[in-house]
Amino acid sequence: MTNEERKAALEAIIYAADEPATIDQLSAALGEEKLAVQSALDELVAGYAVEERGVEIRAVAGGYKMYTKPQHHDVVRRFIKSLRPPLRLSMPA
Repeated sequence: MTNEERKAALEAIIYAADEPATIDQLSAALGEEKLAVQSALDELVAGYAVEERGVEIRAVAGGYKMYTKPQHHDVVRRFIKSLRPPLRLSMPA
């Protein structure tokens, strides 16, 4: 698996996971060494950290989870409340 494929797989898993995904879980899912997974994950986190992105990947509760960035909370909240019936925001949202 190339590093780009590894990062794409990590992104997909973290996006789909209900709970923070641990390095052990991610490594097992990819069938890859923890060091390679951690390195790709560090690159992925850095890629999401740029100002132009609306979401980020955070290390929480021993794993990694995707969240909206704080500067976008108001617009996300406004959008969700405009839906009929209104949806409840999850903590990551």
